[in-house]
Amino acid sequence: MSATRNRAKAEGLDISFNSTAGICVNGDGKRIDQLFQNLFDNSIAYTDIPGRIDVSLTRDDGMVVVEINDSGPGATEEECAQLFDPLYRLEESRDRRTGGSGLGLAICRNIVEAHRGTISASPSALGGLCIRIEMPAYCETNR
Repeated sequence: MSATRNRAKAEGLDISFNSTAGICVNGDGKRIDQLFQNLFDNSIAYTDIPGRIDVSLTRDDGMVVVEINDSGPGATEEECAQLFDPLYRLEESRDRRTGGSGLGLAICRNIVEAHRGTISASPSALGGLCIRIEMPAYCETNR
């Protein structure tokens, strides 16, 4: 997380992490790393400077819940519903700005679903996007 924090700071963004201790999921570590790297890369690339990214990790009713909220720009509810579709972009300029293929969030959805979870996007209270991930929690009592 320190590399992500340093990159965000270098880009002029404040990033905060809030986590409840003792939370874990059972899954493919490489794919989970890929998931979060892609989500953080997107938040950093598409948050206007000066901006803010808040990340929370909690447990709720047997699920690990991760929320990544960023400040503007945001998206409408209709746009949020399409963000995980392959090749979908909110605007064509994003391709020129970052060189992305438009597949990153679709890959994120596939990773989360492969771990029996869900991922969704909605407008954030900070003015940008809120990405919410829920995956089954894994702990000693689940064995």
